Amino acid sequence: DQVRDWHMNSNLPLDKGTVESAVIASRLSRWPLLVDPKGHAARWVCGAVGGANLRVMSASDPNLALAVATAWDAGAVVLVEDVSDPPGQTIAFL
Repeated sequence: DQVRDWHMNSNLPLDKGTVESAVIASRLSRWPLLVDPKGHAARWVCGAVGGANLRVMSASDPNLALAVATAWDAGAVVLVEDVSDPPGQTIAFL
């Protein structure tokens, strides 16, 4: 089944909250904002999206806003890493 594949391919934990979040995210027409302090969602997203449809960027990258806007128009995914706590200006433009 799909959950087992996620666990095997992306090391997605099998706890109820993680699995429910992954199921919901996988059924949306757009990727949601995922808060991921342990890195589980990042590995899962990379495994689920991968390839040319995924761009991984640092929150401090000066081209982040442009990359998000471009990805939005193209239906692509931007995975933003190293977001500070609280994220502040990093996601203010969203």
